[in-house]
Amino acid sequence: MKNKDIRNIPDLSWSKADYMNADIDIPEILENDDLHTEGELMTDDDIVEWISDTEKTFVVIKDEDKDIFEKLYQKYVLDIHYLCELGKLSAEDADEILRLERFDN
Repeated sequence: MKNKDIRNIPDLSWSKADYMNADIDIPEILENDDLHTEGELMTDDDIVEWISDTEKTFVVIKDEDKDIFEKLYQKYVLDIHYLCELGKLSAEDADEILRLERFDN
């Protein structure tokens, strides 16, 4: 991934090697796995928690800085679509999760 434009790559598609190449701290879920991506290793409970945490963060950010929210939301869209590709979310669930109204106060 070293030469790729990371803005267009889902964060959850990163492997341990990708984090090492980017010199970024490796998430705990990947510390002992050299073969999979973060999204591949996430359980249903991990995904629910990740979505919930992201939504809580986005509610605050959307009110404080719309530009940052938009950039982060675009990465979130990539991650949600990646989870769909992996079969961890249905298209219907993704559509619901990505509704912008979810991030309103």
